[in-house]
Amino acid sequence: MRSLKIWGWRKSIVWTWFISYLIILFLPIGVSFIVYQQSSKVLMSEITRANTTMMNQVRDALDNRFENIERLNTVITFNTNVQDLIYSNMIDADQAFKTYQVTRDLQFYTIFYPFVDDYYIYNARTDQILTSSSIRNSRLGYELTLNGGNLSYDKWLSNVTQKGQKVYRPIERVSENGKLTRSLALISSFPAAANEQPVGSVVIMIDEARLQEIVNKVQLFNGGEMFILDKDNQSLLSNSPDQSVNSLIIDSFAGDTGTLFALSKGKESQYFFTKSTISGLKYVLVVPRQLFWGNVEYIRLLTYITLLLVLLGGLLLVLFFIRRNYNPVNKLLQTIQNETRDPKSPEENEFNFIQQALFKTLDEKQSFRLKLNQQNHLLRSNFISRLLKGRLDTQIPLEEALNTFNMTFSTDDFAVILFFMENNDEFISRVEGRDDAEKIKLMYFIITNIVEEIARKRHAGYIAEVDEMLACLTCFREGTHDEQEQDLLNIALEAQAYLRDNFRIHLEFSISAVHATVEGIAEAYKEAMDVMEYRVVTGNLNVISFNETHKHKMDQLHSEYYYPLQVEQQLINYVKIGDVTRAKQTLDDIFDRNINKALVSVQMTKCLMFNMVSTFIKTINEIGNVEETGFMKNQHHLNQLMFCESIGEMKTQLTAMLQEVCDYTFTERKRRQERSRYESLENLVDNVLNYIGSHYQDVNLNISSIAEHFQMKSAYLSQLYKEQRGEGILDDINKFRINRAKEWLKLEQLNVNEVAKRVGFNEVTAFIRVFKKYEGITPGRYKELESEN
Repeated sequence: MRSLKIWGWRKSIVWTWFISYLIILFLPIGVSFIVYQQSSKVLMSEITRANTTMMNQVRDALDNRFENIERLNTVITFNTNVQDLIYSNMIDADQAFKTYQVTRDLQFYTIFYPFVDDYYIYNARTDQILTSSSIRNSRLGYELTLNGGNLSYDKWLSNVTQKGQKVYRPIERVSENGKLTRSLALISSFPAAANEQPVGSVVIMIDEARLQEIVNKVQLFNGGEMFILDKDNQSLLSNSPDQSVNSLIIDSFAGDTGTLFALSKGKESQYFFTKSTISGLKYVLVVPRQLFWGNVEYIRLLTYITLLLVLLGGLLLVLFFIRRNYNPVNKLLQTIQNETRDPKSPEENEFNFIQQALFKTLDEKQSFRLKLNQQNHLLRSNFISRLLKGRLDTQIPLEEALNTFNMTFSTDDFAVILFFMENNDEFISRVEGRDDAEKIKLMYFIITNIVEEIARKRHAGYIAEVDEMLACLTCFREGTHDEQEQDLLNIALEAQAYLRDNFRIHLEFSISAVHATVEGIAEAYKEAMDVMEYRVVTGNLNVISFNETHKHKMDQLHSEYYYPLQVEQQLINYVKIGDVTRAKQTLDDIFDRNINKALVSVQMTKCLMFNMVSTFIKTINEIGNVEETGFMKNQHHLNQLMFCESIGEMKTQLTAMLQEVCDYTFTERKRRQERSRYESLENLVDNVLNYIGSHYQDVNLNISSIAEHFQMKSAYLSQLYKEQRGEGILDDINKFRINRAKEWLKLEQLNVNEVAKRVGFNEVTAFIRVFKKYEGITPGRYKELESEN
């Protein structure tokens, strides 16, 4: 029960309004949310692009420094004096001079690379450090420049004596003012063969403060942490107090650039990665999400709270307006239910219920108005029908009756037009959604309106249904009788063409003559009926007037009825033998003499039709039983003949009946012939069998002797016998002889040879062969078996 109430509430207009208001409410909220999401994506994209651009600018600035360092390293490494000093074995004097030249070249490089803080060459063979201003052994050089820093002497010596390396290392060195200064050093070893000892390295140092100044710009821009890493992900330079970075995150980057979100120091951060194509160093920018998304998060939270408040407020307004708008609907609903005493179904919408109630009221009103119109139409039709049949009610004045039915007789000249509807299946098939009775009513309505409208162009026309036909009573307003008759013809032709072309309604019209006075209306109706009946003789002429048929009726006074006995007997003979062609020719001659030449009356034409039907029945009785044929059991043709509307239709039906009767007589005649032949063959077979039974002992008994006895050819006799009997004559002779032989073999005193002669066999071998063929054993064996039994 509760589920039904819930379902009924869902069918209510309240639910529809609620859904509609929610759609209206959620539509701008949804659009706003989508716009917010898209804006967030665009903002995120812009922030990412800005951070990437910033990191690329830092990379380009640092790569510019590193490129100069790389260039200086290349110049020093491939300097010819340096090459000679490092790789050549020279005497002390030559070595001292070459060392002097190298020192002078290093001083020269200081002019072109001012941004480099310090650089020197370590010669492993001599264990010396060559700077632009001095030559010292490695220990003394370490003490003067690196002592007290983050590298011990052994670790420093290990770095500068490795082969095949080119790495950046953060080191602490002693500056000119005697303080330790952080620097970034490029340590590049001289090339050496695999089996050779290390020959030395070039060490180029740049003050870290110069690089740190560039890196710190990132923190000023977005508060992020910038890391410069070597190939082993060791931090060389950073603006972060904590110089370390998660190597796993750095290794997860595929390619030379990229960005991803990951945790950094417990906070969700965005990592930006790029790799230098010059120095091979890695640049990593780590920006905590809160730094660049803090304001956005605030706006998001504010947006969500606003949307929630709007949603709650909207829901309250929805409920308020639903209640406010439903009150008048509910009052109207209660009023309708109280007045109609028709409760609303729980499954029904309130508006649908009100709509149905309104439609029901309008339908009742329309039905009431239609009934009034129908009653008025029926009363007017009955009044016109009484006028046409001359049974006018004398108790009611004519003028009063005309005024009641909105009819006007302006003159005393009247005429009647009758409508006959042919096969209107085309119109009925075009109208959909109605049954056949409604379609017929619609067709009458169309005919009535069209004909009355055409007639009222010059005269007054009133249509009524009389005896299942439509009749138009026409009252002329002007013109002579000839003009009036022509107007009637024009009305009929115009109405006929219009209804045929526009509605596919096919009508035939019969028109009376023009009569004066109201009393002449009945005479005009009779004339129209006579003209309509005359269609049977003339066929379908579409529009027939009384004046056209009047002359034919005068000619009928001198016509004759032609169907003599000899012609009837001739027709019977043709039908008996099933000669359809000659029977139809005789039927055509009868029609030609009675209709085309003599033009008999309608009544005599009907008599002719039924006389010919009587001829058919008499013919069937002469050759068979008419009750056994389908002619009387299936009276389809007789029924159609009764309702024929023209001579042509009658002739068509009689021709079909004639064909059916001829087919029957031909079939019956053939059946009788076959039966007679069958009986003759039966007699012939019986006579042959009797002859065989009386002459089976004759050794000369065969097909030829039997055929000679019956005065027939042996081949023809054999064919007829086998066709009727199913077996040949010779088979029946042998079977008869074998059956008689079996009776003789049962006698002990007779042997096989004697039995063979008694049953007509000259030779005993022929007898044995035939006996075994039909019995399956020899005569001797058969006799033995019979003796044992």
